[in-house]
Amino acid sequence: MILEDEIKYTKDYLLKLDENIEMVPLTLDCAFKKVFGHNLELLKKFLIITLHLPIDEENCSIKLENSEQPKYNKRDYQMTFDVTVTLNNNITVTLEMNSEYFENIKERNLLYFEKKRVSMVESGDNPQNFSNFYLYQLNLNSREKNVSNGESVIVYYDLITKKVFSDNRIMVLKYLEYYRNLYYTEGNKEEEVMWLVGLTSRNFSELYDVFSQLLPLKQLQKLIEDVINMSKDVLILHEWEKEKMEALVAYTKEKNQKKREEEFQKKEKELKKSEEELKKSEKELKEKEDKLHKDLESFQKEKVNIAKEMLQNGIDINLISKYTKLSVCEIERLK
Repeated sequence: MILEDEIKYTKDYLLKLDENIEMVPLTLDCAFKKVFGHNLELLKKFLIITLHLPIDEENCSIKLENSEQPKYNKRDYQMTFDVTVTLNNNITVTLEMNSEYFENIKERNLLYFEKKRVSMVESGDNPQNFSNFYLYQLNLNSREKNVSNGESVIVYYDLITKKVFSDNRIMVLKYLEYYRNLYYTEGNKEEEVMWLVGLTSRNFSELYDVFSQLLPLKQLQKLIEDVINMSKDVLILHEWEKEKMEALVAYTKEKNQKKREEEFQKKEKELKKSEEELKKSEKELKEKEDKLHKDLESFQKEKVNIAKEMLQNGIDINLISKYTKLSVCEIERLK
């Protein structure tokens, strides 16, 4: 068991640090890659747990396949970086932290496997050996919150036979906020849940609280130290400010769009209400016109009946016309 007074970065120290330094979140792509790119043993442990790989951690090798992290100039930080590692020489994992909605990037992700296959052929690998290699693409999504499950697993699937066509090319998407809710709302402290929650830590003290349950003393100290140093990195701070500004712009745009949609819906309701009122008025007017028409017909019949009765009583036609307002011709036709 790790005692707090044995840790270089104690909880009290980190609480005070939180008052003076804002921790750059590990959900920032370049921040995540700088911390984990410098600590392959930590990354190995993370991948084995989150991808549920049947591998013995102690006897598992890990090799960094690219050198895209960390970057040391501003231009490089403006690019999108993927960390690619190989475990035990036959499991290749490309890892990316996404802040976009998955629907916006799925096509790009689906192309990854084909690009990887082509690169293997170009490097001289025998295509017949591809079945011995496993390609994973792990996307950690920090944006989407309203999801019903924590992950999506995408494989090649045969629509006719209803079977998995290929199980060695796998895309895994983890929704980090889902796991955060599991941990803090439902009290779920499974190892995978805590790893993913740790990535969403809002400050140093929360980072300590979560990872102290997962890591031995030496790894815990190194992780905290790396995150502190990363949070002071000028280029990473620049990227963080840039992302916050982009998020603010996106939020404002989304909010304005929502406001426009609400105004449109309001006007649409008002228009619908006006149309309904107009139809109601037209109906009432039609009913009044029909009633007036019937009343006129009834009044006309009454005048005719009166004229007939006056004729029967021998009253002069001109007098009948005067009182009934019927023309002499109309009265003549009544005889």
